[in-house]
Amino acid sequence: MILHHPSFLSPVECQSVVDLGLSSVLTPATLVSGYRPELRVSQVCALTEPLPHLSERVKAALAEVRVPGYELSRFGPWQFGRYDLGSFFSWHRDNDGEELAHRYYSVVIQLGGDYTGGELEIQWQGETLLWEPILGSLILFPSSALHQVRPVLSGTRYSLVNWIGLVRVGRAALL
Repeated sequence: MILHHPSFLSPVECQSVVDLGLSSVLTPATLVSGYRPELRVSQVCALTEPLPHLSERVKAALAEVRVPGYELSRFGPWQFGRYDLGSFFSWHRDNDGEELAHRYYSVVIQLGGDYTGGELEIQWQGETLLWEPILGSLILFPSSALHQVRPVLSGTRYSLVNWIGLVRVGRAALL
């Protein structure tokens, strides 16, 4: 299941997150295997809760996502991303490997920026879906879906990402 909420954050909220991210120390993005510029070029930082109650707002917006016997687990820190000219993240899955296997859903919030390129592309159920950047939009997709951020052709792209796990609830949790 892929969900898209086109106006999840207001322009003012997006700018607030961008300002917070840019006032933080940005470092070159890495993978579990380390710095791999042939696979990913961008700058990132962790933001605990960039807007009041953002994680709870996301959970409420995703109320239609149900997996029987499970509920959405807590979020980790949000990852603010800055993609400058030529920055990209090649095809990957967000839950590849043991260290990331707990990720069930991936969440991307488009924070805008004046840029071209940098589209989020997702392969899902035999189709390749291209998400044009819409200021404030939220996209949720399975972390197992192959996806990429295309190279930024001009300007700077800003985004906020997080990953959601599942926890067993009810009787199944007691067994």
